[in-house]
Amino acid sequence: MLSVERLGKSFGSVEVIRNVTLTVNAGERLVILGPNGAGKTTLMRLIAGEIAPDTGHIRLDGQDVTALPPDARARAGLGRGFQTASLFESFSIAENLILAIAARMNGARFGRDPLKSHDLRHRARAAARQVGIADPDAPVASIDHGTRRRLDLALAMSGGAKLLLLDEPASGFGPGGAREIHDLIAGLPKHLTLLVIEHDLDLAFAIADRIVILDAGGIAHEGPPSTARPVLRAIYDA
Repeated sequence: MLSVERLGKSFGSVEVIRNVTLTVNAGERLVILGPNGAGKTTLMRLIAGEIAPDTGHIRLDGQDVTALPPDARARAGLGRGFQTASLFESFSIAENLILAIAARMNGARFGRDPLKSHDLRHRARAAARQVGIADPDAPVASIDHGTRRRLDLALAMSGGAKLLLLDEPASGFGPGGAREIHDLIAGLPKHLTLLVIEHDLDLAFAIADRIVILDAGGIAHEGPPSTARPVLRAIYDA
């Protein structure tokens, strides 16, 4: 599904990502762990197309997307979760989803006002149900943090994403939030591939099929969750 080959990125004289090679298989939940400054978010931004690598290649479903901008990667099946800045606060949950779906499906086919499309409204309500949103007609400005996280996921999936990037999905939740995120991720379609950065180790180990540990911009470990804890202890105790 995703192939990252010998990826490198520096900012000035600081090498943030160095010679990273990894794959994410279709339907897999891959979690990236590592200390602050390890390069996790930079790697995610490189994969999303938000910044360009200095070296290496990124392939999505066999297509080389290294030079493609984020919108082209989205059309190729890459979704980026928890990008709340793009929400229309005065619109309803369903209306936000309608606009997102129309934008990713060539909105011209739905007429001048996609909000009037019965097909899009049906798709939006289905997307809301898929992530457990009870009231898709609620204004975004009125919803709580948990529902906002669910909407963010629905927006990321609305364009038919095959691979979903999630950067710290439990961030901002209080006690019990990790359990809510765990249940939400566990309820996602099994064919959906996930690449997740998460600092909550209990959550990371609960959702991961495989774990990659980054340290100082390079891969320090890759394997099933059962093999990762000793490596993490060695890094954090160093």
